[in-house]
Amino acid sequence: MEDVEFFFREIKPGLNSSDNLENLFEIPMLYFAWGLIVHVAGLTEELGVFCAYLYVGLRSIHSLIHCSYNRIMHRFTAYASSTLLLMVHWIRTFIQLMNM
Repeated sequence: MEDVEFFFREIKPGLNSSDNLENLFEIPMLYFAWGLIVHVAGLTEELGVFCAYLYVGLRSIHSLIHCSYNRIMHRFTAYASSTLLLMVHWIRTFIQLMNM
């Protein structure tokens, strides 16, 4: 019984942070690629920069929730919002590139 208590007290919080680090190598990589494409193509504008900061904020909230109290619905809301925002970024950028 003592081993189970040790696991949830000492080891489980570390698993959340390592899982969070793994998450940061999934969808955010698409964000980095998007940012590079937008910069190289010269498509930077105020709305895009604002939405990029919003994406970073949502991902930060997701990480904060994941590494702290880890309530799934709160974390999923932040994740889904940031992913949807990134999809809109990509679609908008694709349309702008086609119109060049």
